[in-house]
Amino acid sequence: MRNLSIRLKMTLWFAISLLFVMSVMYVAIHFVLKETMMKNAESIVKAYSAQASSYIEAEDGDIKFDENMTNTESGIYYQIYNGSNQAVHSYGDFNDLSSFTPNFNQTQVISIKGTNWIIYDQKLLEDNNSIGWIRSVKSLGYIDETLRNLFFIYICLCPVFLAVALLIGYFLVRRTLQPIDKITATARMIGRGDLSQRLNMKNTGDEVGRLSTTFDEMIERLETAFQAEKQFTSDASHELRTPVTVITAYAENAVAEGSSLEGYSRAMEVILKESRKMSATISSLLMLTRGDQRKYQPNLELLDFAQLIGDVADEVKVSAEQKGVSISMLPHTPAFLMLDQTLITNLLLNLLGNAVKYNNDGGHVEISLVAERQNAVLIIKDDGIGISKEDLPKVFNRFFRSEHSGDTEGSGLGLAIAKWIVDVHHGDIRIDSILSVGTTVTVCFPL
Repeated sequence: MRNLSIRLKMTLWFAISLLFVMSVMYVAIHFVLKETMMKNAESIVKAYSAQASSYIEAEDGDIKFDENMTNTESGIYYQIYNGSNQAVHSYGDFNDLSSFTPNFNQTQVISIKGTNWIIYDQKLLEDNNSIGWIRSVKSLGYIDETLRNLFFIYICLCPVFLAVALLIGYFLVRRTLQPIDKITATARMIGRGDLSQRLNMKNTGDEVGRLSTTFDEMIERLETAFQAEKQFTSDASHELRTPVTVITAYAENAVAEGSSLEGYSRAMEVILKESRKMSATISSLLMLTRGDQRKYQPNLELLDFAQLIGDVADEVKVSAEQKGVSISMLPHTPAFLMLDQTLITNLLLNLLGNAVKYNNDGGHVEISLVAERQNAVLIIKDDGIGISKEDLPKVFNRFFRSEHSGDTEGSGLGLAIAKWIVDVHHGDIRIDSILSVGTTVTVCFPL
């Protein structure tokens, strides 16, 4: 059975199951039919015995009976005994049937020469005195014959039903497994690199329908992830190639003959700057990679979220003042949450840094913290350059930088990291923006 195909296994199991059901039905019918016929035979001999006894009388100590007392239609034999247990009258061959000890008012089943008989003995009473007894017997051969015929029919029908079961089972299983064959063929094509393949099967709601739908959804996610990975690899290569190219160029100039001390110093400054930029990009990528692999376990502790926001805002104000951007925090109540302090600090520096970096000279950043529907809601609103409607869906993509960001430095990883941090804390982040008007970032954490 191990090397058989699933189709053949299911067909065989279907046929075996049907054969088993037929066997159970045969056994049930056999016993019910036998029991019913036995009870019917018992009722007949008892009824005849009672009827026959009504035709028997005692006269001067002798038993008188009706000579016409026969019942050939019911196939019943009888024998009448006097008070001395001597047979005085009989109907039928009683050579072997009269030797059994009487058991009054109880039926007995005996076997003589391969034939079963049912015996019923009843006392004959006259004025409550026993004057003898009558034995009524009936052959049960017809029951045995009926049961043999039933078994013969069962044996004859088994091969027929088995063949029909195999045929029907094969076509049913074949039809049931057709989607599996399609899944196999599609999986082979996907294995060759064609992730655009889909089953596109109608979801019938059964197990196979759910499997095909889940399969398509899985391949859709795989294709999306694969395309994102390709784009990510391309963008990462570009982002890392640029500083490496700059570092190489300045290093070559620095070691070239005739370079001055000032040239060396300038080259070292650029190399240091680009190295730090590349290091920051790599650190961000490593953080996102750990997040993708679900290897990062946040170190949660109870923190005053409002106090943490205020501390980070004070830190960002230093760079904001250089650009003439003001930062204000609206009145709020303390909000104690289970947070990872390092990650949340990174998140706030990222969001507030963007609000300052992409703001206009002399602009303003407003911070508010409110409790809403069992959530702590942080809102950071600026009146900077804003984000176009077309770019909004892409802001959380890695290495995405809007064409409206101009020459502002950035790796394009900040908002991707911000979203990951919010997701780690089971929160939600949303960005609303109007180009040239400003941006509003809303972050929700469960209380």
